[in-house]
Amino acid sequence: MRKKRDGKEVKRSNNELFYRLSIISSVTVFLSLFLLLISSCSYDVNDREKLKFREIRNLSSVYQGIVDVNGSLVFTNGEGVKIKDRLFIEKSYIYLENKKINSKYEFLTSPKDINGKLAYIGFYRNKSFAVYNNQEFGEDFDSVSSISEVNEKLAYVGVKGEKSYVVINEIPLNSYDSIFPDIVNLGDGSIAYAVEKDKNIFVVLDRRTKLQSESRPGAQSPQSEAPSGAQSGAQSGPRASKVEFGPYDSVSFLTHYESSDESNSKIAFIASRNNTEFVVLDGKEIMQSYQFYGLKKINKDLAALVQKDGKYFVVLYSDTSIDSDVSRDLETSNTSNINGKIKEIGKEYEGVFEIEDINNTLAYVARNASNGKFLVIVNDKVMAQDYDFISDLTDVNGNLAFVAQKGEGREGREGNGKVEKFIKYKGKSIRNYNLEKENPLYSVGGKLVFIAQDLKSGKDMVVIET
Repeated sequence: MRKKRDGKEVKRSNNELFYRLSIISSVTVFLSLFLLLISSCSYDVNDREKLKFREIRNLSSVYQGIVDVNGSLVFTNGEGVKIKDRLFIEKSYIYLENKKINSKYEFLTSPKDINGKLAYIGFYRNKSFAVYNNQEFGEDFDSVSSISEVNEKLAYVGVKGEKSYVVINEIPLNSYDSIFPDIVNLGDGSIAYAVEKDKNIFVVLDRRTKLQSESRPGAQSPQSEAPSGAQSGAQSGPRASKVEFGPYDSVSFLTHYESSDESNSKIAFIASRNNTEFVVLDGKEIMQSYQFYGLKKINKDLAALVQKDGKYFVVLYSDTSIDSDVSRDLETSNTSNINGKIKEIGKEYEGVFEIEDINNTLAYVARNASNGKFLVIVNDKVMAQDYDFISDLTDVNGNLAFVAQKGEGREGREGNGKVEKFIKYKGKSIRNYNLEKENPLYSVGGKLVFIAQDLKSGKDMVVIET
């Protein structure tokens, strides 16, 4: 016989059973809600990837400019004496990954990859040289600068006496009073560069770069050029070998622009004359009604960061039709051979402050007029928002990366207390680094690379995505 339980024991047993069932029910409801929440959210596959990085530490002062040369990460680091938190560089070195390469040079520029080989400018005993594939070039010039690649050959600016030359494959082109930094390779056997001649500024479009001679500096290449001082695209013949656009009071942002039909490459730049700014595209002056702060090629379009009537926004030029009610025919002082439309973008925000090509689409940083917060728009979609500052938009193999700031804002705006800078990349926040360098983010070999400072020692480091 089973012993009969009294009423108190039965009641206590029922209470315990009810309590356990309540816990099980609560857990079940919680799990159901959690699973429902997950299923209702959309995740990019990159959000589930775990980011991994390696660090090259104990660096003194890493220059802007990190490149991949034949599969190896290469950068320049300066070493010297630190006085009152300021580093006085006494000597700089090329680093191949974490290996320091010794050389005779006292100072080095940031490295470049030219046809799979390392190139840089080296300074030694008050003279500069172009160093390419461990060989020294430019010894016949007083100084050299602005190295670049043209048709898989080394190009640089050489100065001798009071004249400057663009030198390609050790062959000097025309001489000018001065040649400004940056030789733009147009990819079709042409280059463009800005020069000073007779106290005026011109942009030179030079198609004489497919040179086979191995002559040393001093040898003159064959020339066929437009008349001296040619105005806005004047040419000798249907396709002259050298064209000078100008004269201008100032020139900036030389940009390689490809037409939509890919039939030819063009040079675009911002210029000014008589206190009026405009964009010059293939010698034609367009967009005369703005003040300009930047120019960038976005896939097959041309984007300008502009200001008008106190508002900063983007003007997008396309030589194909733009599907938009706000697009309009291009303003130009000379419409021959220039067809296209422009579209004003971002005027609904308090201002636009940076433009970039992210995965072949327009991306820009804007500030919300209602709350003063910064956001990133990519292809007309808001990709990030509610930050106190955003900068350094970078395309890393089609993925957006940028530096974000939470906390006290800029330009006198009150923030949220303590300032924190971090990197946003693939949906992740990369913290625990001090990001005080200008232009700290790079895309190298399809991976994110950035320059940071150690939180304890304050020394520079290069951080590489693995």
